[in-house]
Amino acid sequence: MLVDINLLPKRESRYAFTIVFIVIPSILFIIGLSIFLWLGNEMKSKTEAVQENLHTVQMQIAAEEENVEQNAEIASSQKLKEGIQWVENSQIDTVQLLNGLLPMSGFIHSFTYIEDGRVEFTVQFETNREAAYYLHSLSQKEGMKEAEIKSLHTQSNGNNDTKEALPRYVAKYELNIDKAMFSLKEKGGKEE
Repeated sequence: MLVDINLLPKRESRYAFTIVFIVIPSILFIIGLSIFLWLGNEMKSKTEAVQENLHTVQMQIAAEEENVEQNAEIASSQKLKEGIQWVENSQIDTVQLLNGLLPMSGFIHSFTYIEDGRVEFTVQFETNREAAYYLHSLSQKEGMKEAEIKSLHTQSNGNNDTKEALPRYVAKYELNIDKAMFSLKEKGGKEE
């Protein structure tokens, strides 16, 4: 029988060292990497969802802006129609009224409708008497609230060679017309 006596201490195996220093860190690295990839996929899916929501909101904003533009066009069209209706309803035939009272030598140079029932115009006459008579005729006309001359000045007719060149008188008038009275007359005249 043989007896084997070994007095040397037994060597530890390298296998334990390999497990402790290589395998365990590798396992931890793989676990960390998988968590990192999982979190990356979560962030990517959340980013895609946010971008999809952003695209949806942008489409809704574009649709609302188009709707607002269409409503603005409709509103401006409606305002234009109302303006046209107002002009048609507030129309007074003042030119016929003013021309009917003019003397033969009188000419209207300019005509301005200032505000509701207020008219300003410039007329040329041969004499200052004609300007005064025209003002008197206007103020006596039924439906005139007020008639006045704002200015009266002379204007040469351009023939400086002849001594007999008569000056022309230019008068600026302002009238306040009773619009309701003229509207009633016009409606009554159209119905007949």
